[in-house]
Amino acid sequence: MTIKVLIAEDSAYQRNLIAEMVSSHEDIQVIDLARNGKEAIEKIEKHNPDVILLDLIMPEVDGLTVLKFLTEHYPIPTIIFTAINLETLDDSVQALLMGAFDFIIKPQGYWEEEFPKLKDKLISSILYAGKIKKTYEKRNYLTKNSMNEPLNLDLYEESLESKMIKPTLSKEFLKVSKFKSNLIVIGTSTGGPRTLKAILKHIPK
Repeated sequence: MTIKVLIAEDSAYQRNLIAEMVSSHEDIQVIDLARNGKEAIEKIEKHNPDVILLDLIMPEVDGLTVLKFLTEHYPIPTIIFTAINLETLDDSVQALLMGAFDFIIKPQGYWEEEFPKLKDKLISSILYAGKIKKTYEKRNYLTKNSMNEPLNLDLYEESLESKMIKPTLSKEFLKVSKFKSNLIVIGTSTGGPRTLKAILKHIPK
């Protein structure tokens, strides 16, 4: 499964280095590069990529505007890859709230030395985002099936079942599960605490 990636980054050096790094994985194909947000929107409409790697600070149209466009028109997983500083911090929080798939901080110092340290994390995030996009498209295809045919529920359920992860319980977990407790532990990723807090306050005590 090849994952098509669009990279939007105003620095030519960083843009090309990122493209070279992530395309080294056999399942990732960088289909195009954008120098600013305006180009990014044009190329999103042209290519419909599986994943977008997006900088926030860009000329003409910034990354936050691109995210708003995606939210309204294209459900494409977007990975924010940008520097953390006073200019971008507020935008970064907004980006997470608007549904950015992941947020990765650009390396400080010399990119030749620092960027390879983030290579695996970046590739891993792209692969996971790409799988979600592919599954979403397949689910939509199966549920629509045909404009003139009834929904094939058997086919849809079979597809969902094939995607389900069937966990295996270790003996250690089974031992722990025998203990009775009134404590519930919930783990969240980046951007999750605020969402979780908003949900929990509506649950009766």
